[in-house]
Amino acid sequence: TVQACCERVSDALKAPVDEVAAALPAQDVVHMDETGWKVSGKRAWLWVFSSATIAYFAIDPRRGRGILERLFGDGHPGTTITDRWSAYSFFSPERRQLCWSHLLRDLEGIVDAMGLGSAPAKPMLEAALRMFSDWHVFRRGEITRAELVERIAPFRISLRVFAEAGVGQKKDSKWRGLSRDIIRYQPAVFRFVEVEGVEPTNDKGERDIRPAVLWRRSSQGTRSEAGSAFVSRMLTTAATCRSQGIRLLDFLERALTAHQLGQPPPSLLPTRD
Repeated sequence: TVQACCERVSDALKAPVDEVAAALPAQDVVHMDETGWKVSGKRAWLWVFSSATIAYFAIDPRRGRGILERLFGDGHPGTTITDRWSAYSFFSPERRQLCWSHLLRDLEGIVDAMGLGSAPAKPMLEAALRMFSDWHVFRRGEITRAELVERIAPFRISLRVFAEAGVGQKKDSKWRGLSRDIIRYQPAVFRFVEVEGVEPTNDKGERDIRPAVLWRRSSQGTRSEAGSAFVSRMLTTAATCRSQGIRLLDFLERALTAHQLGQPPPSLLPTRD
Protein backbone atom coordinates (compact mmCIF):
# COMPACT_ATOMS: atom_id res chain seq x y z
CA THR A 1 0.00 0.00 0.00
CA VAL A 2 2.78 2.44 0.91
CA GLN A 3 4.67 1.55 -2.26
CA ALA A 4 1.56 2.08 -4.39
CA CYS A 5 1.03 5.47 -2.76
CA CYS A 6 4.64 6.48 -3.48
CA GLU A 7 4.26 5.46 -7.11
CA ARG A 8 1.08 7.50 -7.51
CA VAL A 9 2.78 10.56 -6.02
CA SER A 10 5.83 10.05 -8.23
CA ASP A 11 3.67 9.81 -11.36
CA ALA A 12 1.78 12.97 -10.38
CA LEU A 13 5.03 14.90 -9.90
CA LYS A 14 6.77 13.80 -13.09
CA ALA A 15 5.54 16.63 -15.32
CA PRO A 16 6.11 19.47 -12.81
CA VAL A 17 9.61 18.17 -12.02
CA ASP A 18 10.48 17.74 -15.71
CA GLU A 19 9.44 21.36 -16.17
CA VAL A 20 11.87 22.42 -13.43
CA ALA A 21 14.71 20.51 -15.11
CA ALA A 22 13.96 22.18 -18.45
CA ALA A 23 14.04 25.62 -16.79
CA LEU A 24 17.51 25.23 -15.28
CA PRO A 25 19.54 26.58 -18.25
CA ALA A 26 17.52 29.82 -18.18
CA GLN A 27 18.36 30.61 -14.53
CA ASP A 28 20.69 33.54 -13.88
CA VAL A 29 22.51 31.74 -11.06
CA VAL A 30 22.58 28.00 -10.25
CA HIS A 31 24.22 26.47 -7.17
CA MET A 32 25.41 22.90 -7.71
CA ASP A 33 26.46 20.12 -5.36
CA GLU A 34 26.53 16.33 -5.21
CA THR A 35 26.68 13.62 -2.55
CA GLY A 36 27.01 9.87 -2.51
CA TRP A 37 23.96 7.61 -2.86
CA LYS A 38 23.25 3.88 -3.12
CA VAL A 39 20.96 2.19 -5.66
CA SER A 40 20.52 -1.53 -4.94
CA GLY A 41 23.70 -1.35 -2.88
CA LYS A 42 25.76 0.08 -5.75
CA ARG A 43 27.50 3.43 -5.67
CA ALA A 44 25.61 6.33 -7.23
CA TRP A 45 25.42 10.11 -6.84
CA LEU A 46 22.63 12.47 -5.93
CA TRP A 47 22.96 15.91 -7.54
CA VAL A 48 21.25 19.19 -6.71
CA PHE A 49 20.89 22.27 -8.91
CA SER A 50 19.42 25.25 -7.07
CA SER A 51 18.48 28.75 -8.13
CA ALA A 52 16.72 31.40 -6.05
CA THR A 53 13.29 29.93 -6.85
CA ILE A 54 13.71 26.31 -8.02
CA ALA A 55 15.77 23.25 -7.12
CA TYR A 56 16.23 20.08 -9.12
CA PHE A 57 17.52 16.75 -7.77
CA ALA A 58 18.72 13.79 -9.83
CA ILE A 59 20.26 10.42 -8.96
CA ASP A 60 22.93 9.34 -11.44
CA PRO A 61 25.28 6.33 -11.45
CA ARG A 62 28.26 8.56 -12.22
CA ARG A 63 29.86 11.66 -10.78
CA GLY A 64 31.11 12.87 -14.17
CA ARG A 65 29.95 15.67 -16.43
CA GLY A 66 27.41 13.54 -18.30
CA ILE A 67 24.50 14.80 -16.20
CA LEU A 68 25.63 18.40 -16.77
CA GLU A 69 25.66 17.84 -20.52
CA ARG A 70 22.17 16.35 -20.43
CA LEU A 71 20.70 19.18 -18.37
CA PHE A 72 22.55 22.17 -19.79
CA GLY A 73 23.42 21.17 -23.35
CA ASP A 74 26.27 23.32 -24.65
CA GLY A 75 26.66 25.30 -21.45
CA HIS A 76 24.95 27.63 -19.02
CA PRO A 77 24.15 31.26 -19.90
CA GLY A 78 24.23 32.50 -16.31
CA THR A 79 26.59 31.77 -13.42
CA THR A 80 27.18 28.40 -11.75
CA ILE A 81 28.41 28.34 -8.14
CA THR A 82 30.36 25.18 -7.39
CA ASP A 83 33.35 23.66 -5.68
CA ARG A 84 36.39 22.66 -7.75
CA TRP A 85 35.29 19.10 -8.60
CA SER A 86 36.59 18.36 -12.10
CA ALA A 87 33.14 17.67 -13.63
CA TYR A 88 32.20 21.32 -13.18
CA SER A 89 34.92 22.35 -15.62
CA PHE A 90 32.16 21.64 -18.17
CA PHE A 91 31.27 25.29 -17.51
CA SER A 92 33.77 27.96 -18.55
CA PRO A 93 35.49 29.90 -15.71
CA GLU A 94 33.88 33.08 -17.04
CA ARG A 95 30.48 31.59 -16.08
CA ARG A 96 31.43 30.19 -12.68
CA GLN A 97 31.96 31.27 -9.11
CA LEU A 98 34.16 29.01 -6.99
CA CYS A 99 32.90 28.42 -3.47
CA TRP A 100 34.97 30.55 -1.11
CA SER A 101 34.17 28.30 1.85
CA HIS A 102 36.33 25.64 0.19
CA LEU A 103 39.03 28.16 -0.70
CA LEU A 104 39.13 29.34 2.91
CA ARG A 105 39.51 25.77 4.18
CA ASP A 106 42.37 25.19 1.75
CA LEU A 107 44.15 28.35 2.89
CA GLU A 108 43.67 27.29 6.51
CA GLY A 109 45.07 23.85 5.66
CA ILE A 110 48.21 25.39 4.12
CA VAL A 111 48.72 27.61 7.16
CA ASP A 112 48.19 24.75 9.64
CA ALA A 113 50.50 22.38 7.73
CA MET A 114 53.47 24.63 8.59
CA GLY A 115 55.09 23.97 5.22
CA LEU A 116 56.76 26.37 2.84
CA GLY A 117 53.43 28.01 2.00
CA SER A 118 52.35 28.57 5.60
CA ALA A 119 53.87 32.04 5.98
CA PRO A 120 52.62 33.49 2.65
CA ALA A 121 49.18 31.83 3.10
CA LYS A 122 48.53 33.48 6.46
CA PRO A 123 48.07 37.05 5.13
CA MET A 124 45.94 35.63 2.29
CA LEU A 125 43.67 33.99 4.85
CA GLU A 126 43.42 37.21 6.82
CA ALA A 127 42.65 39.19 3.67
CA ALA A 128 39.99 36.65 2.68
CA LEU A 129 38.27 37.06 6.04
CA ARG A 130 38.34 40.85 5.60
CA MET A 131 36.81 40.32 2.16
CA PHE A 132 33.88 38.52 3.76
CA SER A 133 33.47 41.38 6.22
CA ASP A 134 33.32 43.80 3.30
CA TRP A 135 30.81 41.53 1.58
CA HIS A 136 28.50 41.58 4.59
CA VAL A 137 28.81 45.37 4.78
CA PHE A 138 27.80 45.52 1.13
CA ARG A 139 24.87 43.14 1.67
CA ARG A 140 23.58 45.42 4.44
CA GLY A 141 23.57 48.30 1.93
CA GLU A 142 26.25 50.29 3.75
CA ILE A 143 28.57 50.48 0.72
CA THR A 144 27.98 50.41 -3.04
CA ARG A 145 29.15 47.66 -5.38
CA ALA A 146 31.75 50.05 -6.77
CA GLU A 147 33.11 50.54 -3.25
CA LEU A 148 33.12 46.77 -2.72
CA VAL A 149 35.14 46.29 -5.92
CA GLU A 150 37.60 48.96 -4.79
CA ARG A 151 38.05 47.43 -1.32
CA ILE A 152 38.71 43.94 -2.64
CA ALA A 153 40.97 45.00 -5.53
CA PRO A 154 44.25 44.80 -3.54
CA PHE A 155 43.41 41.26 -2.38
CA ARG A 156 42.76 40.15 -5.95
CA ILE A 157 46.25 41.29 -6.90
CA SER A 158 47.98 39.79 -3.86
CA LEU A 159 46.17 36.45 -4.28
CA ARG A 160 47.40 36.24 -7.87
CA VAL A 161 50.97 36.92 -6.71
CA PHE A 162 50.55 34.25 -4.00
CA ALA A 163 49.32 31.73 -6.58
CA GLU A 164 52.12 32.44 -9.04
CA ALA A 165 54.68 31.91 -6.27
CA GLY A 166 52.96 28.68 -5.24
CA VAL A 167 53.02 27.24 -8.74
CA GLY A 168 56.70 28.06 -9.06
CA GLN A 169 57.82 25.95 -6.07
CA LYS A 170 57.87 22.17 -5.55
CA LYS A 171 58.25 21.72 -1.78
CA ASP A 172 54.66 22.41 -0.68
CA SER A 173 52.11 20.35 -2.63
CA LYS A 174 49.10 21.90 -0.87
CA TRP A 175 50.23 25.39 -1.83
CA ARG A 176 51.01 24.32 -5.39
CA GLY A 177 47.66 22.57 -5.87
CA LEU A 178 45.57 25.50 -4.65
CA SER A 179 47.69 27.93 -6.68
CA ARG A 180 47.12 25.98 -9.88
CA ASP A 181 43.38 26.12 -9.38
CA ILE A 182 43.39 29.84 -8.58
CA ILE A 183 45.25 30.56 -11.80
CA ARG A 184 43.29 28.06 -13.89
CA TYR A 185 39.92 29.32 -12.70
CA GLN A 186 40.90 32.95 -12.17
CA PRO A 187 37.69 34.49 -13.65
CA ALA A 188 35.66 32.29 -11.30
CA VAL A 189 37.41 33.37 -8.10
CA PHE A 190 35.93 36.87 -7.74
CA ARG A 191 32.90 36.85 -10.04
CA PHE A 192 30.62 37.54 -7.06
CA VAL A 193 32.26 40.94 -6.59
CA GLU A 194 31.03 42.26 -9.92
CA VAL A 195 27.91 40.27 -10.91
CA GLU A 196 24.55 40.93 -9.28
CA GLY A 197 22.92 37.92 -7.62
CA VAL A 198 26.12 35.85 -7.35
CA GLU A 199 27.13 34.71 -3.87
CA PRO A 200 30.74 34.00 -2.78
CA THR A 201 29.83 30.55 -1.41
CA ASN A 202 27.76 27.54 -2.41
CA ASP A 203 25.84 27.69 0.85
CA LYS A 204 22.41 27.43 -0.81
CA GLY A 205 23.30 24.26 -2.70
CA GLU A 206 24.72 22.69 0.45
CA ARG A 207 21.63 23.67 2.48
CA ASP A 208 19.29 22.24 -0.13
CA ILE A 209 21.12 18.90 -0.23
CA ARG A 210 21.08 18.36 3.56
CA PRO A 211 17.55 16.86 3.64
CA ALA A 212 18.74 14.36 1.02
CA VAL A 213 21.66 13.40 3.26
CA LEU A 214 19.24 12.78 6.15
CA TRP A 215 17.01 10.71 3.84
CA ARG A 216 20.04 8.65 2.80
CA ARG A 217 20.99 7.97 6.41
CA SER A 218 17.54 6.65 7.27
CA SER A 219 16.81 4.77 4.03
CA GLN A 220 20.31 3.65 2.98
CA GLY A 221 19.45 4.74 -0.57
CA THR A 222 17.01 3.23 -3.06
CA ARG A 223 16.53 -0.20 -4.62
CA SER A 224 15.11 0.55 -8.06
CA GLU A 225 14.86 3.11 -10.83
CA ALA A 226 11.31 3.85 -9.72
CA GLY A 227 12.46 4.42 -6.14
CA SER A 228 15.20 6.79 -7.30
CA ALA A 229 12.66 8.70 -9.41
CA PHE A 230 10.37 9.06 -6.38
CA VAL A 231 13.20 10.38 -4.21
CA SER A 232 14.38 12.83 -6.88
CA ARG A 233 10.87 14.15 -7.54
CA MET A 234 9.96 14.52 -3.88
CA LEU A 235 13.22 16.32 -3.07
CA THR A 236 12.78 18.60 -6.08
CA THR A 237 9.21 19.43 -5.12
CA ALA A 238 9.95 19.99 -1.43
CA ALA A 239 12.99 22.23 -2.05
CA THR A 240 11.26 24.24 -4.76
CA CYS A 241 8.16 24.76 -2.63
CA ARG A 242 10.37 25.85 0.25
CA SER A 243 12.18 28.37 -1.97
CA GLN A 244 8.88 29.93 -3.05
CA GLY A 245 7.07 29.77 0.28
CA ILE A 246 4.54 27.19 -0.98
CA ARG A 247 3.07 24.65 1.45
CA LEU A 248 4.31 21.25 0.28
CA LEU A 249 1.16 19.33 1.23
CA ASP A 250 -1.01 21.82 -0.65
CA PHE A 251 1.04 21.34 -3.81
CA LEU A 252 1.02 17.55 -3.47
CA GLU A 253 -2.76 17.58 -3.07
CA ARG A 254 -3.20 19.69 -6.20
CA ALA A 255 -0.79 17.51 -8.20
CA LEU A 256 -2.49 14.26 -7.15
CA THR A 257 -5.96 15.62 -7.81
CA ALA A 258 -4.98 16.81 -11.28
CA HIS A 259 -3.33 13.47 -12.02
CA GLN A 260 -6.37 11.46 -10.93
CA LEU A 261 -8.77 13.64 -12.93
CA GLY A 262 -6.57 13.72 -16.03
CA GLN A 263 -6.16 17.50 -15.76
CA PRO A 264 -3.04 19.60 -16.48
CA PRO A 265 -0.65 19.40 -13.50
CA PRO A 266 0.20 22.44 -11.38
CA SER A 267 3.50 24.13 -12.14
CA LEU A 268 6.49 24.43 -9.81
CA LEU A 269 7.83 27.40 -11.77
CA PRO A 270 7.29 30.82 -10.19
CA THR A 271 4.56 32.94 -11.70
CA ARG A 272 5.52 36.28 -13.20
CA ASP A 273 3.45 39.32 -12.44
